[in-house]
Amino acid sequence: MAKYKVKFNGEFEDVITQGIKLIEDDSNNDNISEINRIVGEAYFCEEDEDNAIKHLNEYLKTNESKPMLSAQYVMGILNYR
Repeated sequence: MAKYKVKFNGEFEDVITQGIKLIEDDSNNDNISEINRIVGEAYFCEEDEDNAIKHLNEYLKTNESKPMLSAQYVMGILNYR
């Protein structure tokens, strides 16, 4: 199976670091779901599947009715592996 890797200026580590800080900050409750999606997709691009699944599952729990296609795509790949 071909590995999918998207390059985003190599800034995924920064996205993950800042996202984790925002998730831990209780004042961002309105955005935590979306932040989990972004962090999960960044972990996927960094090939950290366990953390990608963890954050994407948190996102999907709160967006069951209409999750973003990118999150569904990444979870599909991770579940296939």
